[in-house]
Amino acid sequence: MNGHRQTANGSSLPFRPPTVDQALQHSPLTSIVPFSPETIPFPSASPPSSSAVFAHPDQRASARRVLDSLNSEATSQPGTSVRLQKTLRDLKQLLDASKLTEFNFKGAPPLPTPPPDSPSVPTASNGILKHSGEPNLSPFAKMVLNNTDIAHRYPTPDSPLGSSREHTSARKPPKASPATPHQQSVARNQGAVSLNAKLGLPGSNVSTPRKVPQVLVSGLSPSSQREDYESFAYLDEQDKPLSKKRKRPEADEEALTVTFNQQQKADKKTDELQNLLDDIFEAEDNYESEGPSSLSPDVAKYITVKEVGFVEAPVLTADAQRSLNTHLQPVLDAGRFNAISVDDVVRLQKLCKSRIDSIDTVSLDIDSGREDERLQDWLSGIQDVEHALGAAKILLKTMTAGRVEKKIYSEGMVGTVVNALKRTLGSMILIAESRPNSPIFDVSSNHKQVPNLLQRSGKILELLGELVATVQVAESAVTSTEDVATRLIFVENATSEKDSALGIKKFEVVRSVAMDVLAKIFARYEDRRASTLRDVLNSIGKLSVDRRSARQYKMADGKAIQLVSALLMRLVQTSATISIAQQTGKGTVVRSTRKNDVDEDGDDSSESSDGDAPRRKMPNKAANLSSQSLAKIARRFHDDAQMATDFVVKHLVDRAKETTKSADLPFRNLLDIFTEDFLSVLGCPEWPAAAIFLHKLTQYMANIIADKQKQYSVQAKTMALDILGIMGSGLIDLQVHLGKDAQKLDKRQSSLSGLLSQLGEQLSEQLLDQLSNQLSGNSSNLNTSVMMASKTELLDFEGPYRIVLEYLRHSTRSEEQRSAQGCHIQRWASDLCEMMASQDTDDEENPALVTLEQRLKHMILDPTWLAAEYDFESVSEDHGRVAAMIVALQTPFSRHLQHIVGYILHSMSNPGKIRSQSLKSLGMLMEKNPRILNDGILGNITISLTDAGAQVREYSLQLLDRCLRWNPAIEPNCTLQIISRTNDASPKIKKKAMEILKGIYLRNEAPSVKTSIADALLFKIQDTDEDVSKEACSLLAGIWIAPYYEVATTEDVKLRLALRAQVSLIIRTARNQQQSGVQLEELLRHILTDDPRSADANFRVCKSMVAELFEGVIDNTVLPDKPEQWLIMETLAIFAHASGKLFTVEQIVTLQTFTNDVNDPNDMRTLRAVMVVFRHVLPLHTTYPDNFLLTVRNALQKSLSKMGNRAINECAQCFSIIDGILKENGQRPLLNIISMLRDVRTKSLNEGNLSKRLALIGYLGKHCNIEHRINDVKKAFSDLEFKSVADLLVNVLLPFTLEKHPKGVRRQALESVAMMCQSFPREYARGDVNEAFKLVFANEDIGLKSSLLDQFLDVFAQEENRSGTGLKNALDKGAGKGAEGFINSLVANESDGVPNRLASNFLSHAIQIALTSTGDVALKATKFIASSNRQGLILPMDCLPALVALETSPNPTISDVAFQEHRNLWKKNNGMEKEYMKGVSLAFEHHRDILKDTKGVIIVVKEGKSSFNPKLRLCYDVLCSGEFKPRKKFLSNLVDRLNFQLSKLDTSGVEPRPLAYTRFCVENFALFDYARTEEVLHVISCLEKVVIATGSEVAQEIEPDILGNDLDTELIQQEETAPATTQDLSLEFDPSIPSVLPPAEETLSSKPSAKPINETRLRHLTVASTILTLMWETRKFLRHYWSLDRGKPGAKLTLKELNSRPTKATFSTPDKHLQRIAEIVSSLDDTDAMLARCKVFADLMSHDDEAKNKSDDDEDGPLDRAADGYDTPTGSGDEDNASNPPSGSGRGRKRKNSFPIAGTPRKRKTGGTGKPRGRQRKSRGGSGSTPDADDGWD
Repeated sequence: MNGHRQTANGSSLPFRPPTVDQALQHSPLTSIVPFSPETIPFPSASPPSSSAVFAHPDQRASARRVLDSLNSEATSQPGTSVRLQKTLRDLKQLLDASKLTEFNFKGAPPLPTPPPDSPSVPTASNGILKHSGEPNLSPFAKMVLNNTDIAHRYPTPDSPLGSSREHTSARKPPKASPATPHQQSVARNQGAVSLNAKLGLPGSNVSTPRKVPQVLVSGLSPSSQREDYESFAYLDEQDKPLSKKRKRPEADEEALTVTFNQQQKADKKTDELQNLLDDIFEAEDNYESEGPSSLSPDVAKYITVKEVGFVEAPVLTADAQRSLNTHLQPVLDAGRFNAISVDDVVRLQKLCKSRIDSIDTVSLDIDSGREDERLQDWLSGIQDVEHALGAAKILLKTMTAGRVEKKIYSEGMVGTVVNALKRTLGSMILIAESRPNSPIFDVSSNHKQVPNLLQRSGKILELLGELVATVQVAESAVTSTEDVATRLIFVENATSEKDSALGIKKFEVVRSVAMDVLAKIFARYEDRRASTLRDVLNSIGKLSVDRRSARQYKMADGKAIQLVSALLMRLVQTSATISIAQQTGKGTVVRSTRKNDVDEDGDDSSESSDGDAPRRKMPNKAANLSSQSLAKIARRFHDDAQMATDFVVKHLVDRAKETTKSADLPFRNLLDIFTEDFLSVLGCPEWPAAAIFLHKLTQYMANIIADKQKQYSVQAKTMALDILGIMGSGLIDLQVHLGKDAQKLDKRQSSLSGLLSQLGEQLSEQLLDQLSNQLSGNSSNLNTSVMMASKTELLDFEGPYRIVLEYLRHSTRSEEQRSAQGCHIQRWASDLCEMMASQDTDDEENPALVTLEQRLKHMILDPTWLAAEYDFESVSEDHGRVAAMIVALQTPFSRHLQHIVGYILHSMSNPGKIRSQSLKSLGMLMEKNPRILNDGILGNITISLTDAGAQVREYSLQLLDRCLRWNPAIEPNCTLQIISRTNDASPKIKKKAMEILKGIYLRNEAPSVKTSIADALLFKIQDTDEDVSKEACSLLAGIWIAPYYEVATTEDVKLRLALRAQVSLIIRTARNQQQSGVQLEELLRHILTDDPRSADANFRVCKSMVAELFEGVIDNTVLPDKPEQWLIMETLAIFAHASGKLFTVEQIVTLQTFTNDVNDPNDMRTLRAVMVVFRHVLPLHTTYPDNFLLTVRNALQKSLSKMGNRAINECAQCFSIIDGILKENGQRPLLNIISMLRDVRTKSLNEGNLSKRLALIGYLGKHCNIEHRINDVKKAFSDLEFKSVADLLVNVLLPFTLEKHPKGVRRQALESVAMMCQSFPREYARGDVNEAFKLVFANEDIGLKSSLLDQFLDVFAQEENRSGTGLKNALDKGAGKGAEGFINSLVANESDGVPNRLASNFLSHAIQIALTSTGDVALKATKFIASSNRQGLILPMDCLPALVALETSPNPTISDVAFQEHRNLWKKNNGMEKEYMKGVSLAFEHHRDILKDTKGVIIVVKEGKSSFNPKLRLCYDVLCSGEFKPRKKFLSNLVDRLNFQLSKLDTSGVEPRPLAYTRFCVENFALFDYARTEEVLHVISCLEKVVIATGSEVAQEIEPDILGNDLDTELIQQEETAPATTQDLSLEFDPSIPSVLPPAEETLSSKPSAKPINETRLRHLTVASTILTLMWETRKFLRHYWSLDRGKPGAKLTLKELNSRPTKATFSTPDKHLQRIAEIVSSLDDTDAMLARCKVFADLMSHDDEAKNKSDDDEDGPLDRAADGYDTPTGSGDEDNASNPPSGSGRGRKRKNSFPIAGTPRKRKTGGTGKPRGRQRKSRGGSGSTPDADDGWD
């Protein structure tokens, strides 16, 4: 090839090119382009049968057709033909000079020198062609020549003197405008071709070698010593460039390698497709001859008849379509579709079009008046629609296969597909927008084919988008496709799966496809960009403002944003990127056929040869751009992006500025969502357009606030301040995160990490300090310049911009990558041009910038130039993120932060809403950077506390609270202002002030401050907020009581006066709010009972306070404030509630006068307070003055009709107490009950009166026993039948419990029935009563459930008090009382059986309530379960699972109740393994469904330290209180529950249940506090057995299905010897010795191409791999955490060591393990992560380093034997199994115990000692105690 025949005198002989047939046999093109494997046969020892390249003339003809087709494509569509571009890339890689063998042929013997007069060049007359100039190459050959870069060398003829010269092609000096790499390679190749063509001509000029300047370095002097020099190794590493010139094409560039078998398969698939088409066409022909009346079986197999356009026409059957799709796809994948004739393709398209047209007769309209009928019609036609979409899929596949024939791209066919898709997706959109309880939702959600139809439609839309983006179809088709995509994007999806008829995820997938289609159209059709943006913006009003439903587009890092936000950013990024048309200088490639298709000149556009589609002639935009400077190019794309951004932002702002967040229009909320989305992705490499949008938003908001023309409303300005606050806080957050992320980078890892870490930390700190320093000075005069890192360093060719580009090149999809890279390059170029313009130096003075300018120009004009020319250091995700943050923080938006803060501070001087919003926005900023706070800002905040606007005061107080947290030193300056806010008119402000004062009180020791805070809290104790009241009670307990401990033992007048002042303060507190009495009661009860150490002293103080209150009742002048008597009485009632022992009989008698003459509300208040005192005090005494009780009862009877429910309850109890003391047999209560019953039965009462009488019946019936007066009752109600008075009362009350009655009546009736049943337990046995109660639990009224549970608990409490089984009784009573209680429990009464009945009827309801909530009603349900178990009303197995689950509740009270009962239950029952497994499962489901947390650990952060507690900690603590055997069984069973069968593994849901359950369990395993070392070893052993047994099967499935590397043993052995062989060969190369191994590239390329991955299958195997990986990681963590990996190899654990408590490793914490688990679980986020997880697991099963290292020394063998309780002798039996592979990977390697502790241990042989001998066979799939087949694992 490189040699030329020469004569003896050195002159060249004429060049004689071979003929085509001669050259074709030896051309490398025939082995690549025709894809014929026979050209390079496989190595064989036998001699070849033929030396010809083509074995048959047909093969030669086939190759010629392929070359002709490539020539045609090179002529018509060189820019976008997929096959042509792919072939060029393949040839470029194969013709890479670095991979080609260079042959140096010896020159041929010199021929005799011709006579001097003989011509050097033969003429045409002597039979030899005269050749001059370049050879006449075909179009495809020219493209190959121009696309490759091979150095062509030719030998220099020997001179007569015998000298030789080396000739090289001369290079032309570079021009001012640098040429692209492609142009350079073309120039070099063309020059070489011309030179080679002229070698034979006389007088050919031979260039002399060019002299290259050299630098001479003098050597070391002889006296130099090594010690005289110092080595700086790290400098060499730092100076190592990150980027280097590429010497070879990208290693991962797609290469097509067709093996012989693949070629045969491709031929076979093509033949099968052709045969199928022939059969179909034959059937169609037979149909035409036979007619539609009678179809033969051969015809009916492929053809059926459908009505098309009111006539019957033949269409493909469903089976034929499926078969076509099955046969078509492999042909398309192999690139062999061109082998099908164009006539066959067109005929197939027509058949598909007929099938598509047939759905015109199908009713797809479901949005009509007669909805039900339309729905049924629509459902009946679903099958026809599916078949039509299948035909459309086939049709579009033929159009997107890259064919060049014009007739394939028919406008009518494209229009048919578009119309069918529009109709189908229109129905899908209506279904997606339907919600439950609508006919459309009910019908479609129950029809399984509807979601499948959506997926089919999405695939058609995707193919249609590909067609529209690559082929110039009709304008109407583009418009329709764009309309469909736009409409899909703006469909409001449901917020939950149950509300979605199609499924949220499935519909989001289709919406993402629609976004991609719209982005492709936007990128391809530049003239449609404005209309596309306009259509998108006009539809924004349809978006949902619910952030959960709006943000359904998942990012790569797990964040979720709006799909429309991603679309807008992508469109703007596309505007900043050079388009394909601009890059190639060509427009759309293919035009569809249409009538009168004439170009602008009036000529018919179909003049191209062979009917190929013509090319649109467009000006070469790339050439125009290349002639411009970088500044102009960057400005052009910058302006395009800014124009699009401005168009979008202006639309959003104009519609949002005049609406509010609560308005019907969503634009205000949408602006917030868009802003948050942009900030969420700010600093993400994939979305550089976020900074552009935020910059433009900042400009608009600043313009609104400045409002120089006074044209914006207050509403618009508050919106601007809000948006500025959001953007400013997001920008500060990015600055902070940059510093944190930069610090996390390991500087020692690589020079790239060191560069980014230094830049990031410096930039973050400088930006944060700069802002605070400026604000500390004069905030009104902000400096607009921010001191940043060196611009040169940031814009360096190997700087952050370059790192981001390299990260994007390897991490994102091609469409997103192109737009993101183009936007980054444009920003990079703009920054460079800005910096160069600001410098006054010439280009010669800064050649680095000039070089960078040239490179950036290449990168803008050709996005692939950088990857083709330069290699770069590997960029990780952390590197890309930090670099993107650095880039984002030098954008114009980041430089606006000072202006943002300035506008906010300036707005604080405005009144009203603007001021409040400025405070809110300022808080956003200071939350991110507290260094902003200074004295000036603090003064503005405190002044705002007294603003007239409540909202301003509220925001000021909230901001001041945060300032106190950031800087507690400012407390003295703002405490009084906060105290004053406790008197604010706004309840929210008062509550917030109380919270702030509590914190100040706890931190402050100044008496004056504490006094002021105490007074404020006392005045605010009436606050209705429960949290505030409890906090006040806790604080006041130490303020009110402790100072007066000496009052009962001393006569100190001052102390007495102080006590009266305190009493007056308590009275004032109770006066302000009615509810404060209950809160004061809780405080007093807490004071009197909760602290036993101070209970006596507290009692004496409270008794003294009661005495002072009675003194005030008699004469209120003794108290400082002279309160009214009713206020004093209500305060006394509160003390009586707390403890009746605080009162004496003499004090009680003085209250008789307050029961008479109830005339006004104050008198009623007094009376109710007196009755409360009577109720709590009267039963404590037995002796009262004569007629005192009768007088009291008569007075109460007179006031009964005036009382409310609370007073009636008190009065009824007083009646019962007085009746019991007087022994009057219930005469007065009987008369009252009879009167109420008559009113209820006979009178028509309104809701209020009816409820009051029902209450009287209930309260009197509950508290007053009148059963002995049944005869009197029967006389009064002779028309009714009843056995007891209780029966009568219940019979009357039950009808009012029905749902038909008003809610108030129903509630009162249910309460009254429950009260009756509580007093008369036999009523619980009534069926109607139980039905009424069950109806309550069947409904969702929490209040009714809580009321009934209270009644049930009262019954249980009475029974436990009687029997002595109650928990409180067990703790409080002594032995004597316990014996007495036991005797009392043996006495039968009517309550026997009632608790049992309640437990059996309502236990399931109680468990459900307890496990579905965590509030007060859940606590009551938990107490119900515990009491039922304590009394023995239920079996232990019925409540144990619930108790185990409730122990994990975040409510500490619930957890404690469940734990106590579980512990008592465990002491009596040590078995119940199944119930414990059910309990763990219930606990997991409780946390997953109710608490939305599937982790198995609770992390508590206190004082900066984190503590990790397993959620099953209490359960394991209970198990640890017993024997080891049940605990070991529990661990084994729990591990067994993690095992699975691969075929039955459930992988549905976002986080499949098996995966989430495994994570829950293994995190508990990792953090259990094990009592014995043997427990840890047992868990490790069980986990390993599961991983090995099940992991082998999973690995076997992964390798062929996912990784595609089903390698045999021979290949593995070859790979093992490869490194050594290669190393030996590299020592000394001898060309005569054939290489043992092929080159690495050939080895890689010889592997079969990756098979398409089934996403479902991939997810299935990923879930399985993740589960097993979690178990393996937990096993590794346990070994390290409990110091089990530090023993000597082979050391045996003694029995003492096994029984001892394990020791934790020093400085070992579980946080990293938990992070590792979170990373593993996130493997399902995307396809790449799933592939990586499967590969890692397959590696684990076959190449686990840890296992291999430990298999040699058998380190884990003793641990395994110790864990199972016996030793394992080595070398006994099973040697034949040792050669079996450890897993199903097919590796064929012999490995020794690859997974330690994994195999079943061998038991010792029995030798008369009774010990077992031999080894048990164990079945696969088991773990722990389950048998497990192991065979040769030793």
